[in-house]
Amino acid sequence: MLAPIIKGAIQTPTQIIVKKSNQQEHIGSQWHPDYTVIQKCIETLKTNTIKYSELWADYRQWYDFHNLFTLYVLFCTGLQTGLRPLKTPIVVPENIILPAKVFIRREKSQSDEFNTRYIPLVNEVIEQMQHYEEHLLAVKGRLIRLGTPVKQIPRLFFLEIEPTQSDKLKIVPFSVSSYDKQLSHYIDAPVNSNRRLLRVFLEDPSSIKSTFTPVPHEIIDAVLGHANIGEQFWSSSSTLSMRAIYQTIEPYITELSNILGIKVIQGMPS
Repeated sequence: MLAPIIKGAIQTPTQIIVKKSNQQEHIGSQWHPDYTVIQKCIETLKTNTIKYSELWADYRQWYDFHNLFTLYVLFCTGLQTGLRPLKTPIVVPENIILPAKVFIRREKSQSDEFNTRYIPLVNEVIEQMQHYEEHLLAVKGRLIRLGTPVKQIPRLFFLEIEPTQSDKLKIVPFSVSSYDKQLSHYIDAPVNSNRRLLRVFLEDPSSIKSTFTPVPHEIIDAVLGHANIGEQFWSSSSTLSMRAIYQTIEPYITELSNILGIKVIQGMPS
């Protein structure tokens, strides 16, 4: 089942409008996402999630809230972190160095250091993920009470009604295709468009009506996991440090969150 849209909200997915940069010379992609489309998507997701949160106690519709809340968390924290929508694209507590507010993430199959990311986290992301972890505990508890074996519940998932059994739920593990299916109900955009928007904003904050100055490219590369094409901040000869990266990036992610209207939302109480 797709994450539902409440009555009176946008009834068709909004196409992400892209436009060419005004620059005459380019390195890399010339296309910029229209941030106003992202704003509308977030606002609709936020409105629907809050509306459906009232139904968490209803055993006939609580799975709608789970799908909406999961979609909202994935989409918004993806914009705040630049996580690729691969494997399990959420900030998991066991991989957070909390005093430093850094999330360690290996997104690709290679095991070298170039595919391990050190992602600075703003307080709102940490708080949102704490709420999501509590939500997952509540959802898993309900699934277990409904007869689902613990071993069959993955780390991240959506829920659907079994086509032949209207009273039985089907667990749909997270995948790029299952995420795209849910997201396509709200916005017509590639599932990794979060990374493009984040890079465009850091390179040119004025693209989303911010007065901030551009971020140095070596810091952008480090944040987005492109250390192999930038400066390796973990190198003994590097002039960068994780602390310097965090101090630079933190106000930008806060600014991006404010402009896009990203707010912390609570999930199903455990």
